Amino acid sequence: MKRHRKFSLWFRIVSLAALALWVGCSQNLPTAPKQEQVTPAVSGITSTGLSSNVRIVDVKYTTQWIIAQVGPDGGAITIPLGSDTNYLVIPQGALDKKVTIKVAAIEGLNPERKLVTAYEFLPDELAFKKPANLVQYTKDNGAPATLYWFNPATLFWELQESATSNNYRAIFRVYHFSNYAVVDGSTSASGQ
Repeated sequence: MKRHRKFSLWFRIVSLAALALWVGCSQNLPTAPKQEQVTPAVSGITSTGLSSNVRIVDVKYTTQWIIAQVGPDGGAITIPLGSDTNYLVIPQGALDKKVTIKVAAIEGLNPERKLVTAYEFLPDELAFKKPANLVQYTKDNGAPATLYWFNPATLFWELQESATSNNYRAIFRVYHFSNYAVVDGSTSASGQ
């Protein structure tokens, strides 16, 4: 009889603990653990304190992680955003060995209502022997567009280069992986 009581008590304790864990982890309760978003948040893009021309305040599109293997022969990675498509083109000889590349993007409007596309490229700080090209869709043909990169050492978005779109595409050189943002229509670091 004592053995049955011990088992019964043990069974009740384990059952109550399992029930508490199950209820406590229910996604409908305010105490539920937060799950990571499937869509990556491009670091710093929606944070406060950033230059307003790079900060996205009205998100229009996001991508899932796009994963590709690229080696010494080079390759192109397609980055679909809504009805538009952007590309990362890695030329032959830019890499010494095959690398797994991950790309995520988020597109929306900044406070000045200019189109901003932000990218997160992995692996972090991958450097190319020859620059890759980020081919960016622009809403107006012949319009200026500006590429910024996020410098983790200074925690600032730094102007990398400006381009004028041709056939609704602006082409930017990418020398290493970081977080990047393209501002459509921006001609200066202040966005004016």
